Amino acid sequence: MNSRSLVGIFAALLTALFLLGCSQPVEKPQIKEIKNILGNITDSETEILTNVRVYNPNPFPLPLNDVQTGIYMNELKLGEGSALKAEVPASSESNIVISTKIDNSKIPEWWVSHLKNGERTEILMRGYLVLDLKVMEFKYPVEFSASLKTDILSGMGRKERMDGIEVEANSSWGAINEEHTEIITLAKVKNQNPYPVNFFE
Repeated sequence: MNSRSLVGIFAALLTALFLLGCSQPVEKPQIKEIKNILGNITDSETEILTNVRVYNPNPFPLPLNDVQTGIYMNELKLGEGSALKAEVPASSESNIVISTKIDNSKIPEWWVSHLKNGERTEILMRGYLVLDLKVMEFKYPVEFSASLKTDILSGMGRKERMDGIEVEANSSWGAINEEHTEIITLAKVKNQNPYPVNFFE
């Protein structure tokens, strides 16, 4: 997931907090920086750690206890995330650390859906802003959506010339399933030399 998407997600979560209503005016927190790194990687899961540096201009802390998320790609749930650190103290900068764990076993199924959908994926993050209200914990639902588009085969369709040989190649997707992805390439070869060329020698 790219930084722009995560900024949008976090902004949506903070905006949801403001909509709950407060007893005094609330100034919008400012996102200063966002960084993603790979966390723990195993055969079953891939972790993405997201560090969001945010400034709270209010003279009181925001009662954000956690950020719980579920990630859906083409309606397939790939993983879940939660905040490792979610403190937002008053009048200062703080870091929110979110751990998102992707279920590796779901990646082939998503890949098939991505290709069959014209190399397009609709990303939906459904989550909860978990507020600590002291006497109880309140979950406020939020959603964020984005699109992912690729054009993998475009780099495989090209024309090349070398030693009097002109090759023009065009590729397309063949059979696609969770175990194999077939790419069919049709190459048109033009020999401009006055002698034959054997490609199989």
